[in-house]
Amino acid sequence: MKNKLTILALFLISTLGGLSKNLYTDYDHRTFSKLKSVNALIVLDQIKINLLSAAIFHETNAQRIKYKRKPFNYSGKLKLAAQGHSSDMARLNFFSHTSKLKGKKSFLDRINGVNYYGYYYGENIVYSFSLEDQNYLDLAKHLVKLWMSSDGHRKNILNKNFKDLGCGIYLSSNHTYYATQNFGG
Repeated sequence: MKNKLTILALFLISTLGGLSKNLYTDYDHRTFSKLKSVNALIVLDQIKINLLSAAIFHETNAQRIKYKRKPFNYSGKLKLAAQGHSSDMARLNFFSHTSKLKGKKSFLDRINGVNYYGYYYGENIVYSFSLEDQNYLDLAKHLVKLWMSSDGHRKNILNKNFKDLGCGIYLSSNHTYYATQNFGG
């Protein structure tokens, strides 16, 4: 009986072990980019939003490191606010830092709504159309490249006062990605 329990325990560890890793905190940008799942092609009707959000987080940190900045800490609260805003923009068909929803109108409303408090805040938003035969890592690189090519968005990504980051993304019914980055410090 003891041997059967040991074998069962080893089986569970080997099959579930990879699932228990946190995509944000258990990897840095280099180790994350080598994961098989992040290099898999995106299947639109089976998209893994958390994996894509993590890819955006790590690609943003790659830019921070490239420009001699400390990488961001992952913030689940900022991710929740970012994911909510991306979802709201897609569902309600708008693209703005100002939401159509009462209680979520401003960026600060959304940040306060998830109980994130700090001295410095920022938000980046972007949308892009879905491309065929794209993997999670390539899409994340594409979105971060769009932000880095815009002065204001680039300043947010490289701002030394920002220490925390949460990313959210939503794929709309017309295959447009709405992505949000929320920064805090």
